[in-house]
Amino acid sequence: VLSRRQILIWLKEKQVILLLVLLFLTMLSILHAFVRSYSVNVLRGQIGYFILFVVSLYFVADARKARILVWQLVLIHVGLVVENKDKLFAAREGYYVGGYFLGDGNDFGWSLNVVFPLAVYLFLTSRAFVVRALSLFACLMLVIGIAGTSSRGAALALGAGLLCYLIMNDRKLLGLAMISVVMVGVLLFAPSAYFDRLQTIGEYSEDTSAAGRIEAWGAAINMAIDHPLGVGAG
Repeated sequence: VLSRRQILIWLKEKQVILLLVLLFLTMLSILHAFVRSYSVNVLRGQIGYFILFVVSLYFVADARKARILVWQLVLIHVGLVVENKDKLFAAREGYYVGGYFLGDGNDFGWSLNVVFPLAVYLFLTSRAFVVRALSLFACLMLVIGIAGTSSRGAALALGAGLLCYLIMNDRKLLGLAMISVVMVGVLLFAPSAYFDRLQTIGEYSEDTSAAGRIEAWGAAINMAIDHPLGVGAG
């Protein structure tokens, strides 16, 4: 791909520069990492993302191809929601079926939140009735998946995204309609245990999961103070 398009052309893209800087910093971190294998694994993942980015940049050269890519991402995630249907809204799951990094409910909910706006985009920009119906169905399935993970972070992300959409969209009525679809989906399919879990957001100091992360952040700050170069990626 780089040989087909001169490297200097790629370097005009801000994202390419940022990803190269990230790769360089991760490579440096291997030299002073406490556990080098962690840094190597992180670097391998970053290289994979960079290759995916460059290949996508090369092949997705117009709006039609970009739309095909968006449909692929949306349908893959709808498929993952169906594949994980037995784990949704059940007891808190530690592992979901998914590719690459999609391990626990937070990861899966995160990925669904990233793709959900793409499904909304397909609904808003499609003209054919069948296509609009399919994209609306995809939106509903993604919302069910997000709520089904019982991830509090995913719920907050969904709410923040919808609020942002409502504020920035000129068509307020359409925005309210989209939020209504989301709310109906959650209310119809989410069990009472899901809402009980969301209520614990305000009791983070008593929740081992939330409190543990706050303690980890504090430990990370102390590590950074003691080791200005860091302790290695990962």
